[in-house]
Amino acid sequence: MNRFNSMKVPNPFAKTWNTRSLAKYLKQNFPYKDFFPRSLKDIYDKININNHVHSTENIELVIRALWNRPGALEALLAKYYELDTDPDSVSQHLNAHGLRDNSGDLWTAGSVESAMIEAKPPEK
Repeated sequence: MNRFNSMKVPNPFAKTWNTRSLAKYLKQNFPYKDFFPRSLKDIYDKININNHVHSTENIELVIRALWNRPGALEALLAKYYELDTDPDSVSQHLNAHGLRDNSGDLWTAGSVESAMIEAKPPEK
């Protein structure tokens, strides 16, 4: 997104590029059924403590979650739990990307913590 912003690529959804506007752009302009060929497990396994915030895999999980793709948000939460990520940081991260909890509310540290504990890693 930084590259798009520095090149001043026009964004039809917001003033600057972010994951949320990229997800909207991709969904509108590309057939998303085939857009992400990797399995959730492959993506999940590539995320580690060194790349869990800015990796392409993390961004892909966020975009899949924004598109309500099955298992994406749960995989993201399970990975953050596995990496022992602070629930407050995770809630800020999820809210910044426009993701909401199951009731449609903003994430809190408490709701994230319980969701991370319950989340299961993808099996395939």
